[in-house]
Amino acid sequence: MNKYFWFIIILLIFSSCNEESEKPERWVDNVLLSEKDILIAISLDLNSLLSKSDLANSDQITNQNKMLINAFNSSFKSSLLGFNVDIPQKMFLVSKENDSNGAIFWVGELTNKFIFDQTVKNFFDVDDFSNSDVNTYYLKEYNLYLSFNEFNFVVGFSTDKKYVESKLKSYFNNDHYPENNAAFLSFLENTDDIGFYFSNKRINQLQNSLSKSTLGSLLNNSSVVNQIDHFGDELFTSLNFLNGKVSMNTTTYRSNNSIYNSNGVTSLFKNFVSINELVSFGFANFDLNNEKSFFSNIKVLDKKEDFIAFKFLDDEKSRSTLNGEMSFAIAAIANNQTNDPNFNKSSENFWEDDFDRNIFESDITPPFLVSLGVKEPYLLENQIKEMNKKFELGNTFLMKDYYILLKDYFLHISNKEQLLKDIYSKNKKNYSHFNYQLFQKPMYAEIDLESGLNFMQLKNLKLLYNNIFKRITFTADNDNFSILVNVKNENQNSLKSISDLILKSQLLESYL
Repeated sequence: MNKYFWFIIILLIFSSCNEESEKPERWVDNVLLSEKDILIAISLDLNSLLSKSDLANSDQITNQNKMLINAFNSSFKSSLLGFNVDIPQKMFLVSKENDSNGAIFWVGELTNKFIFDQTVKNFFDVDDFSNSDVNTYYLKEYNLYLSFNEFNFVVGFSTDKKYVESKLKSYFNNDHYPENNAAFLSFLENTDDIGFYFSNKRINQLQNSLSKSTLGSLLNNSSVVNQIDHFGDELFTSLNFLNGKVSMNTTTYRSNNSIYNSNGVTSLFKNFVSINELVSFGFANFDLNNEKSFFSNIKVLDKKEDFIAFKFLDDEKSRSTLNGEMSFAIAAIANNQTNDPNFNKSSENFWEDDFDRNIFESDITPPFLVSLGVKEPYLLENQIKEMNKKFELGNTFLMKDYYILLKDYFLHISNKEQLLKDIYSKNKKNYSHFNYQLFQKPMYAEIDLESGLNFMQLKNLKLLYNNIFKRITFTADNDNFSILVNVKNENQNSLKSISDLILKSQLLESYL
């Protein structure tokens, strides 16, 4: 009995000496939250994306390729690779202060250091720069640095090797002091198929610091970058592939700018989108006190000059007479207006030689109607008369190729006079396919992709619709922006529908 007692004591002592090091809690999160130079971060749930694409069961690939995909899926497991593939993978882009260089990193968790080490050495030609605490490999073929310890890894890429090396050392050797950042916490906690984090503030800082460089000039000339201040200091975007639809939702953080008023437009605006065969319609209730620069760069429908409705919105005097409410409606073009011998281009030529640059151009403008809410109709009347003295309140008037009608606290603008006459017609039938819950939002719009791609004459994209897409719905307020894309096959995951379309169109073969 005494011998057994001492054997147990010795075994416990030996076990304690060989006890594994304690895994650091939330190491990946703390690295990201303590990194102050992140511009963009991406979260990818690879397992979810692989499962939803369902490539192994696609009718568009050969049996041989199905075997390869099944083999890949079978080997894509944490236990076989040595790192955790069951959680979303995190990648991020950091900027180097006052420099156009930066670095891209992929950070993750190990499940088994030995297996991970062997996986890397089996697949890549590496130079070993390891020390006693951290293994560091240089993957020559891809110009990548990989550092890992017993629990975590970081892969880094940069044209500035010294910069990426210093970053990797700091991630493993320095103490982390995470910031309490709501936008980034949403990014880290998301379980979406794909998540994005954008630091508009840091992107602007980079743009300003590089204003005299080539990159800075490109950023300054980008209207998207110039408008980024309107959407807060930070953004978090989630993208999910669901059965029959693709959902994208964006939340803005620390925004000092109000784009919309807090409520939707008045119900009267429903009467202004009662056009037969609508391609698209929308409603928005803008906070015009903050919107001058937001509208100043918008060009639509007219190739030569800004659309007249946005001229009213951009002009301070005219804008002061409006209340911010607006609607638009775009009608389908008759079939005889879109006759094109190449319109129904066969799928064999789909995606060939990329998209034709002229494919988005059309000399045909669809019938449209834009309606703006007016709070000071007589002041607006006087301002319009300064442009043309013949204008009369309550009567349709032709101005710069557009018909306008100022009546009953609304300004209507159209390229078809009949649409203005129909507004107040007693025989008019109201459009009945609104989502009345979404109508309460400060911004709500829809696009019918069947009719829309038809009038836009997008030959290749028309095939996209014929295969999968139905409708796009947009909603927004000052804190959120959402896009919902409906797919024709409602019983199938949208990512599988998209994957099958890409395979059917041989897009990958054209580019490989």
